[in-house]
Amino acid sequence: MAALKYLWTQHPVAMVICGAAFALTAFFAFDFLAEVIYFNDPRHRDQALEGWMTVRYVSRSYEIPPEVLRDAWDLTREDKGPVRMLDVMGRTGLSLTELQESVEALQESARAREADRS
Repeated sequence: MAALKYLWTQHPVAMVICGAAFALTAFFAFDFLAEVIYFNDPRHRDQALEGWMTVRYVSRSYEIPPEVLRDAWDLTREDKGPVRMLDVMGRTGLSLTELQESVEALQESARAREADRS
């Protein structure tokens, strides 16, 4: 504790920078671990699509890169914020069932490509 007090009095700017770096590292580590734990639960894998789900969520649940989903549904990267399935339905004119079939087909092709690589 005496070392921290010494560093704080002698190098306050460096201590603030180190504290901020530690806080950011802790935040991103927690976010990463929470996502890994969440999507390793079988209940959150290959979930049936719902309107609230985002493209990123579907991508994680079905293990499909988000770019593949965006390309399949003609979405642009310029969209600000998360794009929900309700938004995708409105833009593409597809129903939730049709989007579900699309995701399953993309997942099968991605798994077939992965199997070919092995």
